[in-house]
Amino acid sequence: MPLLIKAEQLTSRAIRKQTTGGKPRLLDLSKRFVPVTKDKTFLGRIFDFGRSLGGFISGAINLIRNIAVSATGIFGWLLARVEQLKQFDWNASDAELRQQMKGQNVQLAAIWGTALGNATGWLVGVGVGYGVSFLCPVIGGAALARTVATAAGTEALEEITAGIGGALRATAGIMANRAVTWGYINYRRLLKRVPKPILERLYGKSGANFIKNTWGNEGEPIISFNSEMDEFVESIQSETTRAFVENFLEESWEGFTEAGFIVAAEIDNAYAQSKQANSEALGQTRIVELTPDKNNKEEKILLVAEEKLIRPQIISTLSQHRLLHNRDVGQWVGSPVDDSIRAKFLNRKIEIVFRAKESPPYYMPGGKRCKVVTCSIPDTKPGVTWKDIKAAASPYMWGSYLLVAKLDNGRQMQIHGATKQAAQKKLEQLLKLSTAKVLKLTGSNEVLVNPRNKKPATKVYPSFASLLIRAKSSDQEGRTNMQGQVFDEKLIKFDLYTKEPPEGLPSFNQI
Repeated sequence: MPLLIKAEQLTSRAIRKQTTGGKPRLLDLSKRFVPVTKDKTFLGRIFDFGRSLGGFISGAINLIRNIAVSATGIFGWLLARVEQLKQFDWNASDAELRQQMKGQNVQLAAIWGTALGNATGWLVGVGVGYGVSFLCPVIGGAALARTVATAAGTEALEEITAGIGGALRATAGIMANRAVTWGYINYRRLLKRVPKPILERLYGKSGANFIKNTWGNEGEPIISFNSEMDEFVESIQSETTRAFVENFLEESWEGFTEAGFIVAAEIDNAYAQSKQANSEALGQTRIVELTPDKNNKEEKILLVAEEKLIRPQIISTLSQHRLLHNRDVGQWVGSPVDDSIRAKFLNRKIEIVFRAKESPPYYMPGGKRCKVVTCSIPDTKPGVTWKDIKAAASPYMWGSYLLVAKLDNGRQMQIHGATKQAAQKKLEQLLKLSTAKVLKLTGSNEVLVNPRNKKPATKVYPSFASLLIRAKSSDQEGRTNMQGQVFDEKLIKFDLYTKEPPEGLPSFNQI
């Protein structure tokens, strides 16, 4: 007899009928789409749970990081510090102060035990709930597990954030108290070691006797602001006056405290309303990381603003970056004096900029701009290519040795190098780009220089180059030389830190 399997006899159908009462099962998955993969292994399921748990912990860290400081909290903290100062026994011995700090350590351990225990319980509960929901028969799966984890995780975040935030604030307060107490103990020890004649000169004879013989000794009376206030009130002879003063002081302090909390609460409410109004008008605060140059992934710009304000900032930032990209203001300043006096009108010139970093962004790890070195090659050959310039502008060691070359075109070239050999080798490489020849080389080392202007040996790399080309103008509009001739100018800037020529670079031979 063949084996017959009926759907209504399946155990899964019986369980489903009991759980749903025979009604169609409805699951709301509109906001919880889960990607489906084939035959996930046990390790894959563990990985999914770990990823979800990692997102949960990341959210908790972000919430703790964004804990706001309120006016009420600040006023409460100041009030607690004032109360602590009023109750502090300035005549307590070192042993008593150490015992107080030991009690604070116990209190701190209890606070962190409570906070971490609560956090551990919530995390374990969410994890167990995720696993049970995932393995639950019939209705279980990734969607149910995600639903349960999200609902429980929201409550967990609030509880954990409150516990960890309170523990952090308590830790900061106790650490500050310990620091002040240790400073007070050391200050008192220092005064007790000072010779008595010096103390008498500073604090008077009675003050010196108190510091040497009474201050901080065991069994001495309590000296605090509260005790002094109580003694002042008790010293009043008239019962009527004493009752008036006592109640006046108590109620004035309580009234000040209540008024302070009300003012702080109103400030918090006004700030919250203003923040909500700004959020509704401008949107939420967004953090955008821009990569303005797709060929340079290291250069990034970080923008933080409200949603409606950050969009025009993105457009403005990208436009400014494109406008100022590879442009240096004042690049032509600093040429040798002889270039402007005796040399002929310059038709072609190339400026090569080296930096102490291979590629942008040109900032050192501490945020300081890296070293910039500029080399000028006059009378550039008409037939040079990007590869010729790249080869001549190879990295070299820049330093304090100055090599000056006098050229046959009436101009000069100056190169700084870490050594004579490094400077001369780089000068020979760069002169391959020029039609000029060397008439005389002069080298020198710095003998005396301001420490700020020292030139330590630094390896520099080619960053970009600017090629200046002048040709006689056909419309008599342009730059005029001393002979009255008019020239058109064209400036071509291009990167040298890349391995290949930049896209859209014109051929120098056709210019």
